[in-house]
Amino acid sequence: MRRKDREITDLAQIKDILSKARIVHLGLVDGDMPYVVPMHYGYELEGEKLTLYMHGAAEGRKNDVIARNPNAFIEIETGGTLIASGDVACDYSAAYRSVMGAGKACLVEDPEEKIRALKLLMRTQTDKEFTITAEMAATVTVIKVAVDWFTAKCRLKPKTGKRHPGAETLLKMSNQELFCALTGDYGIIAQANLQQILREYRAAHKGIDADLQTMVRTVFEEDAE
Repeated sequence: MRRKDREITDLAQIKDILSKARIVHLGLVDGDMPYVVPMHYGYELEGEKLTLYMHGAAEGRKNDVIARNPNAFIEIETGGTLIASGDVACDYSAAYRSVMGAGKACLVEDPEEKIRALKLLMRTQTDKEFTITAEMAATVTVIKVAVDWFTAKCRLKPKTGKRHPGAETLLKMSNQELFCALTGDYGIIAQANLQQILREYRAAHKGIDADLQTMVRTVFEEDAE
């Protein structure tokens, strides 16, 4: 990895990326052309051994490609928050975290492994535990990627300057209350905090507004990443 300063080696942080990202870009080799598919996934990370599971239809291009060539590459990312910095294009970037790796793909044939894989997928996607029956598992194809090696990387969002401690109270306000705060009804400190949060949201989201509650919540969530 060229940018060693951005490398993530802590397995707990890598697991956090895998738990939050939801989508894997699965790269396969179809003849002499690359073939990349975005898919929902479940995962197991035991020590440094990473396994991904995806599901799809019983027939299709992915299945045919894997049968001919099991070589696979995976790319997973979360974040993508714009880092805005003035009027010069080269000063712009994005905050993100990512995992990339290579391994072998196969179609899972064992019924018990298919059930376990689908439970992992649902847990990763929903943070809930689901019952998967043999009948349910039989209706889909499960793709397994045993990852031979992987790396993780991040670029953190720069700190935006310390907010007044009272800024967190904005999270508890309704849209109507936030509108009143914006007009100064709750004092100049609440007004200034809210104005700063709205500037950050618009800078990170190409100037597109949402409702006030969404903008406030999103900025605080992005700060926590």
